[in-house]
This record gives sequence, C-alpha cells and structure tokens, in this order.
Amino acid sequence: MGHICISNINIGYRNHLQKVTVDAIKINVLILRVLYQGGLIHSFSVDFDDPRKYTVHLNLSTPFVFSFKAVSTPGQRHYIKGGFLNRHKSPYFILSSTRGILGSFDVSQNIWPIGGEMLFTLTARPKLRA
Repeated sequence: MGHICISNINIGYRNHLQKVTVDAIKINVLILRVLYQGGLIHSFSVDFDDPRKYTVHLNLSTPFVFSFKAVSTPGQRHYIKGGFLNRHKSPYFILSSTRGILGSFDVSQNIWPIGGEMLFTLTARPKLRA
C-alpha cells in the first residue's frame, strides 16, 4: 500500500512540485514520519479539503534529486538480515521490521542488528544546473 505514497512523492520531486497528496492510511503515515525524520520531506499534514488525504510538502531546497524505488512488491517480498544492512548498495532505505517502519538512519543508530522486509531504496543525484 505504501507504493502509491512513494510513487506520488517520486512524481512530485521529478516535476519540481511544492506539494503532493497521499491517502491517509497507517502505512503512509509511518513512511512519511521516517521521510520527515530523515529530512527528505519538509512536512506533512491533513488536507483541509479532504480529511482522508495528507498533503506532503517536499523539500526542494536540497541540492539533490531524489528517486525512490520499490524493492519489495506484493508478488515478491525482499527480506534482509540485520548484519547485512551495512553492505546494501543503497545508502538510504525504508525497512519494515518487528520494531515498526524504520529508515536507514534509525537502523544505523541501533546497537542491535535489525532485519526485516526492505520496502524502498532511495538514490540521490546532484541537480543539473539550467
């Protein structure tokens, strides 16, 4: 279910939009919280026109272009062990574990190795000057 949330954010960054809307469901709120704590979005709040939606304000002031990629899909889940997270190709990811939805910042600060289902990875590349 979080795939639509990440897809909307991806489209917003690609088209340089100030804000996008996503459905107000629990998995989206948890993903948005992780993205906010990592500084990847500016803020999110309940949409005034439709309380079943969240308005996500994107962080366009960064010198990077973000691109999210779904790793786990409903047809093929991708699980990773705790000790292998530091060897993963992407420096930033979102993981679903027994401790909730976590970003790579949360996992790297934890003393114990945490594993789980890898939901998304994030790549950042420098913005091209026009």
